[in-house]
Amino acid sequence: MREVIKLAKDNAKKAEELLKRDPELSKLSITLRSASSLGVSEVDEFFYMLLDGDETLVKRACEILRENELSLEISEDERENVIKKFEESESQAMQGFGAIFS
Repeated sequence: MREVIKLAKDNAKKAEELLKRDPELSKLSITLRSASSLGVSEVDEFFYMLLDGDETLVKRACEILRENELSLEISEDERENVIKKFEESESQAMQGFGAIFS
């Protein structure tokens, strides 16, 4: 399961550290990117965290971030757009990596 969490700039590292300290949640793939690096915004006032892994763990991570008031509201359209941007970024990285061995 993949899920996107929107974070205020000041909370991005706190959220990542909180999840990585948990022995179970640290098994998730956690990718953190600024809004500008994803091309979602020109300013870096927000960060997005992509969680990828077991559905139960992803849901628990989302719940913990909400309980600690680290995550921000995100619309379904924004969520889908950000996931698409993450996928495009991953695809470009893979293409660049493949070019090294060509």
